[in-house]
Amino acid sequence: MRLPRRKFQPRDLGLTERQVDVLALVMQGKSNKAIGRALDLTEPTVRNHVTAVLKALNVTNRTGAIIAVVELGWDLRPTARS
Repeated sequence: MRLPRRKFQPRDLGLTERQVDVLALVMQGKSNKAIGRALDLTEPTVRNHVTAVLKALNVTNRTGAIIAVVELGWDLRPTARS
């Protein structure tokens, strides 16, 4: 993935606030089950969000998503988005 010419934000790629919440927990290495517990979501809902995030970032797995987030320069820590 090439670095963007301008700084994209998650909403620029069509990510919802909830999908960004899920992505932030993926970045922490959380499982779908742990993400579901943290966000009060069912595992199928978490899987749907993860799939949407991967598609928006044009990657095929969680590792690719992490790399993309780093390359995009997104700070997904909860305090950074408050």
